[in-house]
This record gives sequence, C-alpha cells and structure tokens, in this order.
Amino acid sequence: MGIDPIASAAPTTQELNQLILIEALNERLKSTEADLRSAEERVKIQNDKILKFEAENVRLKMQRTDAELSKQVDGLRIEVGKKDRELVDLRRRISSLQENEALILRRASTAEEKIKTVQHTMETIQKGRDAAYAETERHDRDRLDAVRQMVAAQDRAQKAEARLAELEKRNTKPIAKDHNALRMKK
Repeated sequence: MGIDPIASAAPTTQELNQLILIEALNERLKSTEADLRSAEERVKIQNDKILKFEAENVRLKMQRTDAELSKQVDGLRIEVGKKDRELVDLRRRISSLQENEALILRRASTAEEKIKTVQHTMETIQKGRDAAYAETERHDRDRLDAVRQMVAAQDRAQKAEARLAELEKRNTKPIAKDHNALRMKK
C-alpha cells in the first residue's frame, strides 16, 4: 500500500502509523505463509518417506516380525501427526492475521472518514473566521471614518467660533445668537 498523492498532500502521523502497522502485518503474513509452505513441503517429504517406508515395510515383512514393523509405522504416524498439527496451527495463525488485517483496514477507512469530517470542520471554521475578520475590518474602517468626520466637524466648529469671535471684536453691535432672528432682521 502507498500514499495516494492526490487524496492528501501530507499524510498525518496517524495515517503513517497505520500504514507502518499494515506493512508490518503484511510482512508477518508473508513470513507465516512462507512457514506454511515450508511445513507443507516437510509434510510432503514426510509423506514421501512414509510411502518409501511402507514399500520398505512390504519388502521387510518377509524378514521382520510384525511387532517391529508396527513400531516403525507407529513412529511414522506420530511424526506425520505432528506435522499435520503444525500445518493446522499455521493455517489458524494465517487466518487470524488475515482477520486482523481486515480489522485494521476497516479502522483505517473509518479514520479517513473522520479526517475528512475534521478537515471540513476546519474549513468551515476558517471561512467563519475570515468572514468575522472582514466584518471587523469593515467596522474599523467605519469607525475611523466616523472619527475623521467628527474631527473635521470639530475643526470646522473651531474655525467658525474663531471667525465669530473675530467678527464680534470688529462689530460693537451685539450679534444675535439665534440665526433665525438674524435672518428676520434682514
């Protein structure tokens, strides 16, 4: 198994650990399968030996007693039985490793789905944060514009007050404070 460069740009530590675990299990499975093949070959060799011994047994029946022959056959059967049990145990181990591999693959699939969900959530959070930042920037610009307008209005008011004070100094007549009253006089 390898990492699909299209699916994700950089695998996570969890994904790498899962891949390492899967590779280790694959190596153990290959080793067990090699052991199984070796055991099967040994059983075949033992079976071949049994056939040879049985042929030899037929030949030696004329020369040996039945007790001697049965002892040899029993010994060979015990050996074959041991090899058969070993073969069964190896098959069980392979079956167990295959079940473990299937379980690991299901867990890896579930983890990939969870990663996609987390990535989607992170994208949503980022979009929300970007929108909030843009809104904050807009409010800051509006506030700065309002402050500029207020400062400009204060400057105009100061200039108007200074101009009014200057005009009051020139005129000895009191100036009406109410502009409507001033318009009516004109």
